[in-house]
Amino acid sequence: VALQEEVAEPTVMRRWVWSLIFGETAFVFALSYVLIRRIVRPIGALNRAAAKLAAGDYEHRVYMLNRDELGTLAGTLNRVSESLGQRMTQLSQTAARQSTVLGGMIEGVIAVDARERIVLANAAAGRMYGFRPVEAEGRPLLEVIRNHALHAAVATSLETGEPQRFESLRLPTKKCDVDIHVQPLPGEPCPGVVLVFHDTTELRRLEARLAQVRERHV
Repeated sequence: VALQEEVAEPTVMRRWVWSLIFGETAFVFALSYVLIRRIVRPIGALNRAAAKLAAGDYEHRVYMLNRDELGTLAGTLNRVSESLGQRMTQLSQTAARQSTVLGGMIEGVIAVDARERIVLANAAAGRMYGFRPVEAEGRPLLEVIRNHALHAAVATSLETGEPQRFESLRLPTKKCDVDIHVQPLPGEPCPGVVLVFHDTTELRRLEARLAQVRERHV
């Protein structure tokens, strides 16, 4: 009996040791799972929020209870999203106001970049030279308005940074006088110019009539 007790005691001891090892291992795995979950899930949420922000979704927010660096990063990302959303709204409103102002102007307005490609044009410029402003964007100015004097003035203004002004004849359907002002945009090198076209046909006709009247009375 004593021998059996001596044999059974190590067996029980081994079982107890293995149970303790398995228990500690399970505890370590459970603790690791919880810790990894607390780290990985917030990082995944931050990655999704960054992807939303990159896609232009400025309304997305990250809600995180962490008070560590990840929580601070989430708060910063939310503030960046809010700030960008406000700026985009302001830019949209500004662009809408500028489009309304340009659309209501009787003068033609065209903006070109440093490569002399049209960035924007208003309806008045389109009516003057017979093109659709939306379709003209991105095209070379000389391709849309075949006027070599205009091309030379734009090239000079881009090179020197000085405004240019001259008069030209527009002959798509009838003879018209156009006063053209080329204004360079600020920057070094010059990033582009704005062209303003003013139809002076009626003014020139009035001046001619006044000149005739004066000649008759001389």
